[in-house]
Amino acid sequence: MKMEFYTALGKYYDQVFPLGEAQLAFLTKFLDKPGPVADLACGTGTYARSLGERGYEVAALDLDGEMVSQAKEKTKGLPVTVFQADMREAASILRDYAPLTGVFCIGNSIVHLDSLEEIRALCRDVAGLLGPGGVFVVQTVNYDWVLREQVAQLPTITTEEVQFVRKYLYEKPGDPIRFQGELTYPLGEGTETVVNSVQLLPLLSRDLQAALEEAGFTEVTLFGNFKEDPHSVKTPATVALARK
Repeated sequence: MKMEFYTALGKYYDQVFPLGEAQLAFLTKFLDKPGPVADLACGTGTYARSLGERGYEVAALDLDGEMVSQAKEKTKGLPVTVFQADMREAASILRDYAPLTGVFCIGNSIVHLDSLEEIRALCRDVAGLLGPGGVFVVQTVNYDWVLREQVAQLPTITTEEVQFVRKYLYEKPGDPIRFQGELTYPLGEGTETVVNSVQLLPLLSRDLQAALEEAGFTEVTLFGNFKEDPHSVKTPATVALARK
């Protein structure tokens, strides 16, 4: 996985991706308290901190060193442990926390894996870490919609300091999508724009559901957002709630 883009974004990550109240409400509804729970691809630890403040014991993983540093600083004094690690290492990193009551991988993170087989393997690993009744929450952009409509650009994110343009570049059907981010931020008297890209696996909802079921999850529900609206080809997100 190429993480250079997210390292460049790290300084402004919390501005571009602030805490989502709907996301937090969904997690606290379905993750049993006090845990332990795991946050895969935790970024700067926004959700790990919020759950820790609510009494959850959280183990959080991210591959990017800068984001991990921010997450460790942000969660000081809370029942949160942050690891710099690839989510593909979850089975070994988190074995001392098992059985977990819940695991979540949100923010379109799982599609940074290189293949559907790696996603299947992660689902199996998570199932092995969870105790009976434990849940796995996965959220991605709705690639059913992206591929059907050949979406070229997601809505631009603009804050007081930065602008984040998000584009999808296609090569040929069946190939991964290249996600290009254009971040414009203040520099001296003017601004600077950094352009970078990362490969994403366009994960269809049926393939995610199949991977979860094959991993042993007995109940898999798909939503179109964190407000629990039904999933369809027109919804902006795919949110899977899988129960062991």
